[in-house]
Amino acid sequence: MKILFTLICSLALLCGCAEIRESIQSLSGPPDTSQEWLDKSISLYEEGNLDQALVAVDKAIETNGKNSEARLGGQAWIQKGLILKEMGELQKSLDAFDKALELNPHSTTALCHKATLYAYMGLAIDEMTAYNLALEIDPLLETALFGKANALLKMEKNVEAVSAFDKSLEVNAKNAPALAGKGAALYKLERIQEALDAFEQSIRVDPTYREAWAGKSVCLQKLGREEEAQEAMRKAREF
Repeated sequence: MKILFTLICSLALLCGCAEIRESIQSLSGPPDTSQEWLDKSISLYEEGNLDQALVAVDKAIETNGKNSEARLGGQAWIQKGLILKEMGELQKSLDAFDKALELNPHSTTALCHKATLYAYMGLAIDEMTAYNLALEIDPLLETALFGKANALLKMEKNVEAVSAFDKSLEVNAKNAPALAGKGAALYKLERIQEALDAFEQSIRVDPTYREAWAGKSVCLQKLGREEEAQEAMRKAREF
């Protein structure tokens, strides 16, 4: 039977026959382990099939409950949180991320997804708290460093935001959004030339980054360089 299955798989790859693909599905059967259900859920999620993705991840959680593997269970609850967020079930999504953290309190992935959800909900303080918890676990986690800096910027804590963006850039000096974020914080502090330098650094990293071109334009306008400001804004609109 194994030889027959291998032959059928080879034929499917060669000719792409729909009937052969159906034969493979009938031989392989439905997922029967937690990992297989989780993989299926991720695939369905990526295809935009949220309802079926939710069914599959619930099966992963149910199946994992029989062997209580914390790592896999945590991954499944994170996946469920992502699906629920896309479905607009924000509180249920938060609950799912919290369940993942119950199973694995050191999951920086769950904490960062939770922070992103708080950002989506406009809860900047809660967002920053989640990023801070992630940074207690991994002080060099770029996602959390950058996310915390953005949260501080939204909270108008601009001096702290500049420092936070600098810490993020110590980990990854070629992060165009972090450079532009630093520029925005400097602009709010009326440190216009420094802000312009940051936006120009961002553009050197990513010449198509619209926000950096727009920031450069605003700085140039503030400095009275109108023609250059108009050109920078034209570039921003181009991208």
